[in-house]
Amino acid sequence: QKFQSRREIASTMVEHSQDNGDEEGLSFWKATLDAISMLKSDGMSDEDSDHEGQEKVKVVRDLKFRHTDFKALFQHVDSTPRVMKRLFNQSGKKRLRRVFSSEISDRSPPPNLPSTFYRPEYLDLMKKGILPWVVVQENATVSIPKVALPVQEE
Repeated sequence: QKFQSRREIASTMVEHSQDNGDEEGLSFWKATLDAISMLKSDGMSDEDSDHEGQEKVKVVRDLKFRHTDFKALFQHVDSTPRVMKRLFNQSGKKRLRRVFSSEISDRSPPPNLPSTFYRPEYLDLMKKGILPWVVVQENATVSIPKVALPVQEE
């Protein structure tokens, strides 16, 4: 669900950037779409439903293997539909508020991710045999898109 939703957001923003001649936005959103596609659903954070007082919330746990730069990127992607309201249909049931947990998920990474998508310490532990080895694209030049400015409605 989250994987598909993020792909749709990035695809919509690629199209929007193309239509508006926004080269910087186009470059950012294409790189974001590529990163999401490479991570697949196994590269998305874990979420569990819980309650905070009377409110039902989604508790989000980051992935032990995934580079910390993805947290800011995905917060940016997830907030884009609320900012760019005219591009995204907000109908349907209300989204649950997301609460970020300090607890980290131990889920194994999907194979063939670029080495740049990993936390350096996780890669070191795999290389030392402390964690199970997963095929990694070594010496990858794929970088994680950096969020420079918030998305602004036009």
